[in-house]
Amino acid sequence: MDRCHFIRFRGNLSPWNIICFPNPKFPEINVRTYVKRNGKPGIYFMSIDVGNWASLNIAKRWYRLPYHSAQISFRKEGHTFHCQSIRKGNTNTSISFNGKYAPVSEVYFSKEELLIIG
Repeated sequence: MDRCHFIRFRGNLSPWNIICFPNPKFPEINVRTYVKRNGKPGIYFMSIDVGNWASLNIAKRWYRLPYHSAQISFRKEGHTFHCQSIRKGNTNTSISFNGKYAPVSEVYFSKEELLIIG
């Protein structure tokens, strides 16, 4: 594991409030929205495309999130990143995504690798 991103949640101080996410060695594309339920913030994942077998089969069952098997590619041209995802599976209709993004300002580096939610 090269790096680990930590998220600390305020409130109950159990060991489960600190979560370590290793940087994945495989691409993943997710579509999500930020929501509130009963005044509490959360994330609603609509779709997660992943090309890694372990993530697809283990995380899909463990977290019950909408993971889908896909062939994903990323490439960089100058400062622009291009990504493509083509879903695998037994559907008659091909599902794919093509996108690109580029920075619109200078890079900002946070002082700490810690996100406090709540």
